[in-house]
Amino acid sequence: MWESSKKKQKGEVRLFIVGHDQIKTLVMQRMAIPPQDEKGEPNTHRIRYSNDLEAETFDQLTGEKRIIKYQRGNKAVVEFRPKKPGQRVEALDCVCYALAMAHGLRINWAERRARVGSAPLPKRSMAELSAKLNR
Repeated sequence: MWESSKKKQKGEVRLFIVGHDQIKTLVMQRMAIPPQDEKGEPNTHRIRYSNDLEAETFDQLTGEKRIIKYQRGNKAVVEFRPKKPGQRVEALDCVCYALAMAHGLRINWAERRARVGSAPLPKRSMAELSAKLNR
C-alpha cells in the first residue's frame, strides 16, 4: 500500500509511493462491512462516516467501479473507472490517502485504545505531524 520511493528524498521531504488501486479496493471492501458482527460487536475494520456529511460526499465516495481486466497471459489488472462521465471522486481519493497515511504511520488502533483508553488525542499542528513523517 505504501512504500518508500526509490528516490528517497526531494529536498528535505521523504517520498512514498501509494498503491492507489490497492487502497481503493480496501476502502470499498471496508465500506461494505456491516456495522456489527454476528455477536453484535462493532466491526473494527469498517469505515464509518458522519451522517452530517453532504450527499455529494457520498456520491464521490461511491462514484467509481472496480473493473478487472485480463492482459497478456491472463494477468489480472485492476482499474477504477467513474460510474458516469464527469463523476467527481475527490472524497474517495482523500479517504484513500488518509488510509495510506495511517498505514505509513503504522498505527495500531487496538493497541492505542488499550494504552490510552478513550482519552482525547493531544492536539498537534500540521508542522508537528509533517516533521514526524519526515524523520
